Amino acid sequence: MKRTWFTLMLCQSIIAVSVTVLLSLPCNAVPADNLGAVIAYPNPYNPTVSAANAVTFDNLTIGGIRLRIFNLAGQLIYDRQMDSSGGIIQWGVVDNDNNPAASGLYLYIVTNGAGQKAKGKIAVIK
Repeated sequence: MKRTWFTLMLCQSIIAVSVTVLLSLPCNAVPADNLGAVIAYPNPYNPTVSAANAVTFDNLTIGGIRLRIFNLAGQLIYDRQMDSSGGIIQWGVVDNDNNPAASGLYLYIVTNGAGQKAKGKIAVIK
């Protein structure tokens, strides 16, 4: 079991909450109809406190998915075409040369064969 800290903002008060994570399951094991609800988790990604060894992209459509990851300088660090037959793909937090990604904030763009696009941010903390 891992203990994880979350910060919640409730009614303009900040509360730190400690929870014990017993089991981590994908949010959605069913492929989506479009990319409108794509999520990336764990976010932030921290290998020292997370049982996950990759960032999972969930709520994807079936078929070919292109995942592009950019650093804040706008440099493309990761670009792969993957099959998302289960509506999920994973990024191993590495660059195109399979080197570990550095700590920082990254932008992602997920596209599918229908031209749909989802964008978001991922924080990597090491």
